[in-house]
Amino acid sequence: MIFGASSFAGPLQELKENVGSIELYVPKLGIYNGSSLEPKKLEPILDEMSIYGFAGTVHAPILQQISGILQPCR
Repeated sequence: MIFGASSFAGPLQELKENVGSIELYVPKLGIYNGSSLEPKKLEPILDEMSIYGFAGTVHAPILQQISGILQPCR
């Protein structure tokens, strides 16, 4: 079993001492400009994960909330 944590649980260097996997929460990463992925913003995150040898998972919700109503993400 691999114990993991959210990427927002603390700095990766500190998390590495306690977990083997990091879950990236896409909406909070700031890697999108509207609906367009900005690879230059994603690269440093992936680089840092590789330095510490984390396994990784991605959490990307399929629904977005607009004016209090849940709608499919586009």
